[in-house]
Amino acid sequence: MKVLLTVERRIKAPDKESFSSAGVKRRGGRVKVLVLIFSVLICMSLVAAKIIAYTGVTEIKKIEVKSNVKGIEDKVVRIAGFERGMEISSGLLKRAENKLIESRYFSTATVSADLRGRVKITVVARIPVGVVLVDGHAYQVDSEGVILPEDLIVDWSYLPLVKYDESMFSSKDKRFKNFVVGDFLRRASGLSYGVVNRIEYVDLTSSIVHTFDDVDILVCDELEVKDFFRLAYIYPWMVDMGVDRIDIRFKDRIIVHREEGER
Repeated sequence: MKVLLTVERRIKAPDKESFSSAGVKRRGGRVKVLVLIFSVLICMSLVAAKIIAYTGVTEIKKIEVKSNVKGIEDKVVRIAGFERGMEISSGLLKRAENKLIESRYFSTATVSADLRGRVKITVVARIPVGVVLVDGHAYQVDSEGVILPEDLIVDWSYLPLVKYDESMFSSKDKRFKNFVVGDFLRRASGLSYGVVNRIEYVDLTSSIVHTFDDVDILVCDELEVKDFFRLAYIYPWMVDMGVDRIDIRFKDRIIVHREEGER
């Protein structure tokens, strides 16, 4: 005789609280608390790392320099005032940044350090785009109108002369208040054809770039990249046509002028 055994598995029914809104809210609240605690621990770890790195606990063991110009690493470290073995602190790093900016060699400078004693210096060196005469002395000037240090060794032969009115120059800040031709000269310094090597001088009073071909180029504060490259491309043809003035102050337009009777 066969006997059938029936096994009943009883599943415990969830309590009412599990499905209630109060239960859901309670569990959600626990998750939020855990997330909050985890976030606080991360923040505390980051703060602790900062404190350890910037309170003089770590000494400088290695100095890394990143710049847009090669071969100036030693000068950057010297201006910043860093030496191996110096204790790292937030004040030391901030003073180094200020020294780099105040030197007028660099437009931007950031200095950081890690727990291993490695100091990282990132600078953007100012590139000369012209030569100015101030109180009878010749100085190089960058695209922002800042007078560069005298000991900056660069070939001056290709740099155009910058003409200006005394009211446009601040002797205290050693920079021009409104260097409208700076953007044009900055872009020109990055090219090696066409108009670039033909610039004789620039006149800040009229925002004119004058070339050796006796062509006046009128520029504005912010020059469209495409307009500049278009100008550089067509410039030789404009000279052949006898154009004596080129106006690129208007967006997407280049206006040329030629005296009557010229070819």
